[in-house]
Amino acid sequence: MKQYHLSEITAPLVYEEKNTIYRIWDNTISNQWDFCKSTVRVVKSDKTKTVKHHAAKSGKREIQEGMADLLQFTNLPSVVSLKNVMSICHARWQIENECYR
Repeated sequence: MKQYHLSEITAPLVYEEKNTIYRIWDNTISNQWDFCKSTVRVVKSDKTKTVKHHAAKSGKREIQEGMADLLQFTNLPSVVSLKNVMSICHARWQIENECYR
């Protein structure tokens, strides 16, 4: 049986927001784990952020790209848009990063 990566199953939603390009895949998985009998929404995202800054040595403006691959599991229903899922997950990470230090 061939195994597929989540990004091979569906086409991504692609959008740009605040110098960041998002590619997001939305998939649903059911009955895959003994501990979780319900349906789980799996959201895979790749984001590329472009940052312009002055180089310390040359003093010239440089463009730097940062990339991140994220995989989120949620029980949010499919009526919640992918952009809103990303906003909710980012807000949760912000709480974890700022409140539990």
